[in-house]
Amino acid sequence: MDGGSGLNILYVDTLDTMHIPWSELRLVSSPIHSMILGMQSYPLGQIDLPITFGDHANFYLEVLTFEVVDFLGSYHAILGRPYYAKFMMIPNYTYLKLKMPGPNDIIIVGSTFSHAYTCHREHYRLATAIINSIELLELRNSVTPVVLDSSNNVAEYEDLINGLCIAIELGATWLHVHGDSELVIDQVMKESSCKSPLMAAYYQEVRKLEDKF
Repeated sequence: MDGGSGLNILYVDTLDTMHIPWSELRLVSSPIHSMILGMQSYPLGQIDLPITFGDHANFYLEVLTFEVVDFLGSYHAILGRPYYAKFMMIPNYTYLKLKMPGPNDIIIVGSTFSHAYTCHREHYRLATAIINSIELLELRNSVTPVVLDSSNNVAEYEDLINGLCIAIELGATWLHVHGDSELVIDQVMKESSCKSPLMAAYYQEVRKLEDKF
């Protein structure tokens, strides 16, 4: 549930799990803003799906429009304000309860705090990884290497930076890192210098993140 979202979001993995062909999607040209930490992305398309809450004796069914997105998420779907309005639903975020009117009684949907926390942390980790990959691309494009570095060394540095960022967000205070690139290990351990501007930029980013442990 996201009461701040103006859209209902469905992840493409969920669509595939439901065995719904992509041909059922309606093409859209408008981007989704701030889906990932202030950035914009384009959905694969839209789809209308029947959504039911309750049981056979007391249920509420409505058809909702979902934006289908092609990136990883820790949820199957995210229901936003359009869902709130259509189901006349009242959320209670403190107790993780949703209440909506049914034909015979109030329908209540709930979850556990442990499950909600796990989903939240995984969602944040995935979003952080996406942002870091974009920032690393910008960093790579901001310098012009004198000598082309092997793709393995670049990948090692980017994996190291991504891993450090995720560890920091998870509250880690100590980290033991293993690597496959002798060059990257020597540079990080200060046993060799960075001759390439690209490697030097990565090295400086690692040093900044290292100070947060």
